[in-house]
Amino acid sequence: MKSKFLMKIFAAVLFVCVCSGCSLISPSVPDINYYDLTFSGSERLTVPYLVVYRNFQNISPVKMNLIYSESNYLQALDQYNFWTQSPENMLQRYLLNAVKSDTKAARQVIVTLSVYEFRFDIVGKKCQLGITGRIMESHEGKKFEKNYMVEIPVETVERTAFINGMNKCALEFTKQLVNDIQKF
Repeated sequence: MKSKFLMKIFAAVLFVCVCSGCSLISPSVPDINYYDLTFSGSERLTVPYLVVYRNFQNISPVKMNLIYSESNYLQALDQYNFWTQSPENMLQRYLLNAVKSDTKAARQVIVTLSVYEFRFDIVGKKCQLGITGRIMESHEGKKFEKNYMVEIPVETVERTAFINGMNKCALEFTKQLVNDIQKF
């Protein structure tokens, strides 16, 4: 009598485990993280013109996932760590926060960017930001175009080091762009 009762309990427990998809023994899912480019400077960079940002593009393989460049041209896509936005949107927002333009200036400068490199190089232990920038003067029609390639070394091959490195890349690129706008 007891054995029939125990068999029914065992069958019920087994049935519950099978119906639940064995969720009791499934592996844990890693946390999903989101990272951002953030201008953390205390003083904004100043430009003596009214600067308008338009038509930022992204032709890099990065959309929202973090991508790591490994040996033999292998690009590893991180399934659990993401950017808050695509690179061109983060850079446009970064520039809006980092650069102070003169809103009363008579001269207007239009800046367009095309991001072609936005990656973490594991083998070289560096962050790489590659951008083709175009600066155009709206009244006179003057144009200036330049390829910017910023590489920042990192000490460790860790995600936080790479994120901090990419923020340093964005700051260095912003300084170079502001310098070119001021000479324009």
